[in-house]
Amino acid sequence: MKTNTLNYCCLFVLLLSCAAPTAESTEETKVTDQHTAKSSLTTYADFELSTDMSLVSENEKVVLALLIKAAQRMDNIFWQQAYGDKAELMKRIDSEELRAFAEINYGPWDRLNADEAFVSGIGEKPKGANFYPTDMDEAEFESFAADDKKSLYTIVRRDEKGALKTIPYSEAYEKDSYAAADYLKRAADITEDPALEKYLDLRAKALIHDDFDASDIAWLDMKDNHIDIIIGPIENYEDKL
Repeated sequence: MKTNTLNYCCLFVLLLSCAAPTAESTEETKVTDQHTAKSSLTTYADFELSTDMSLVSENEKVVLALLIKAAQRMDNIFWQQAYGDKAELMKRIDSEELRAFAEINYGPWDRLNADEAFVSGIGEKPKGANFYPTDMDEAEFESFAADDKKSLYTIVRRDEKGALKTIPYSEAYEKDSYAAADYLKRAADITEDPALEKYLDLRAKALIHDDFDASDIAWLDMKDNHIDIIIGPIENYEDKL
């Protein structure tokens, strides 16, 4: 199963039918979509997570800013894993409420309602999310001969001939992975916490080389750090295939 790319940044000092739809039916669908979005949005509430920043050193504030930027890059990757092209999805949504609901769900499927689609023209969410070709079934996957096909750090795509192939995370999400790694390295270079420095340096390398064991151990070894971040491919809930 494929791991989701997550980011948790915590401060521990405190811290579609064959026939084309008619104009009338299309408008009716839009109204339904917007009504659903408005109703569903009431399930959620804005919440401000704050902390006593007087307990944070000037150095730690600079480190935190870099970690937040790294986390934002991970957020981009999770969108790709859960759905695909976020910008493409937002372009097809003309309701502010519906766009907000899509932002919450990282795609057009309601996570609190059995992944029911809430955007017109969107089918069921693929069991394998965007880790595999949507036309691939389990039988094809099982017959696919690749040692790393079940790796936690690869995705599966089709080559130019239509055959399955694996792509490492660092290649599939190269732009964001390398950017996040750069932010982590910059944070490692300036932090005054040796254990955090070690973890961030190893995690930056892991995002580029798809080898996370050493950085996982370094994270477990941190005991007295004020700043804690767990970032990268962690869980595999998104992959139900």
